[in-house]
Amino acid sequence: MARPNFSPVLLDSGTEGWDAEVDDNFAAAKEVFQDGPIPLKEYANVGALPAAAQYDRCACMVNLGGAVGWTIAISNGAAWQFVPKQAAAQANSTAAALADLVTDFNTLLTKLRATGVIAT
Repeated sequence: MARPNFSPVLLDSGTEGWDAEVDDNFAAAKEVFQDGPIPLKEYANVGALPAAAQYDRCACMVNLGGAVGWTIAISNGAAWQFVPKQAAAQANSTAAALADLVTDFNTLLTKLRATGVIAT
């Protein structure tokens, strides 16, 4: 499915929210959206996301909870994909035995899972 079309009706002059500066002035809209951050719709959790097929190539914010918290979700038209955050630092392994290397590797996996870089 294609991306939703832009509709001037959505910029309501009676609404004084984040779009108050635009206020039906599309020259100002171009300036606001071109030179600054664009607010993204927020969803409380993954279950609250709409069907990805309805929002092909669109982005939003979603709360994944836990240590991951808020992250960006992008629809590819079939599913929502989550932009991973940076994981905590992991020291270089100095393991001399395989068991110690396994412990170091599992510590790294735990850190990657905690930030949502890899699935649990």
